[in-house]
Amino acid sequence: MPGKHRMRRCRHRTQHRARDAASRTDGIRTALVVAVAGGALCGMLASPVPPASAEDHLAVAARQVVELVNGERAGHGCPPVRPDDALRQAAQRHADDMAARGFFAHTGPDGTGPGQRITAAGYSWSVYGENIAVAWPTPAAVMKAWMNSPGHRANILNCDLAEVGVGITFGTGGPWWVQDFATPG
Repeated sequence: MPGKHRMRRCRHRTQHRARDAASRTDGIRTALVVAVAGGALCGMLASPVPPASAEDHLAVAARQVVELVNGERAGHGCPPVRPDDALRQAAQRHADDMAARGFFAHTGPDGTGPGQRITAAGYSWSVYGENIAVAWPTPAAVMKAWMNSPGHRANILNCDLAEVGVGITFGTGGPWWVQDFATPG
């Protein structure tokens, strides 16, 4: 078939327990890259309501992801995860960083991992898990992909994880999705 094909990918990071607090370093938030073009995320821009900012649409999509996570958890006997702003900041910074620097991994080019980013955002954790994905167009599509992957599914359905933050960035090859789950420590 002629033309370009976008590869949709997902990765998960299994849960990790807290270790030495001194080994955690601060991260630097990269610029938010938002380019909503060629349509709407979940049809939100096609509404007769006057258009809001791109950030508003990303916030709506992030809330939809949390709702979908909690729907899956309820169906498997887990309590809902609560949105947490520090986890949201950590997830958003990682989504922004992946899009801006064109990499797809849990560990950034500077060597920082999820636990370090979560700590740098001001969250004191005892356990965490992270899911990342790229090029899935909607919250429903990325959640379906994560639920069809054993590692991602394990993070979503881990009843020991109590809070979540979702980051979404549009950029070349995106959207870029990050879920950071954690339990305070």
